[in-house]
Amino acid sequence: MIFNSVFFLINISVNEIQRSFEHYWQHLLDILPKVILAIIVVVVGVFIATQVSRIVSNKLSSKSKDPLLIPLITRVTKWVLVLGGIMFAMQVLGLNNIAASIIAGAGISAFVIGFALKDIGENFLAGVILAFNRPFHIGDTISIDDHTGDVKALSIRTTHIRTFDGNDVYIPNSYLIKNTLINITSTGLTRVNFSIGIDYYDDIDKAFDVIIAAIKSIEGVLEEKPPFANVDSFETNCIKLKVYFWYNSITYKPGIFHLQSHVMKATVEALLNNGFDIPGNIHEHKLYRKLDKFPVEIHGETKENQPQNNKPLN
Repeated sequence: MIFNSVFFLINISVNEIQRSFEHYWQHLLDILPKVILAIIVVVVGVFIATQVSRIVSNKLSSKSKDPLLIPLITRVTKWVLVLGGIMFAMQVLGLNNIAASIIAGAGISAFVIGFALKDIGENFLAGVILAFNRPFHIGDTISIDDHTGDVKALSIRTTHIRTFDGNDVYIPNSYLIKNTLINITSTGLTRVNFSIGIDYYDDIDKAFDVIIAAIKSIEGVLEEKPPFANVDSFETNCIKLKVYFWYNSITYKPGIFHLQSHVMKATVEALLNNGFDIPGNIHEHKLYRKLDKFPVEIHGETKENQPQNNKPLN
């Protein structure tokens, strides 16, 4: 009796499984043409998106050499077409409600994903802003905080610069948007200054003439914006002069450090050759404890002229 009951239940279960399998199999056969058509739609959509994005890239490249804007427009075009193909494939499958739900939930999904990937999203949006409002281009020399160098590459997330030391620095685009950025080569003209001291007995106007004449003879210093100098401050040991000169930051290849070194060297040599003194620094030494004698001797004097005893310091 028990055996028959168990056998009966097993038989019912097998029949139910068989009917369910046949039902799903028949349903699969019914929608199989739609599935195949949806796959074809997706494949064709990806192919069309790739070809269209390639055409857009070629057209833009022939009219513009922008290394950031062209990839951005190309990628956006491709992914819009791919998503359009996927949505159309879902409609072919009869999943109109799901497609509508995906569109409706896109805003919430974007918020959640944006919060989870805040830094990546922030750099991406900053890259988009830089693509349309460009403060620099490839090859420009820029400075931001402690980083100064030539722009080598631009991407959606980072900007690649190479410093004058040869180091490759990758700066997040959001950092460029939030902080003060100096484009040294935007106008092609850069002013440089340095300080030098002369003696209080020297002729200041003559020193100006000597310095300016020496700087004008250096290759790389702009003639259309002549150098000049002025009195910067009165120090304890000298009159400090500040010297200014301009150079073309685009055409002058050796760089500002090389040029400034030549200008400073020529300035010192010109002043010394024209009888000017360049005083050294004056150091003041204080002794905070009582000593029997002053711990400094003056060399170069004879023993007869030297004092026999040093007075103690009070």
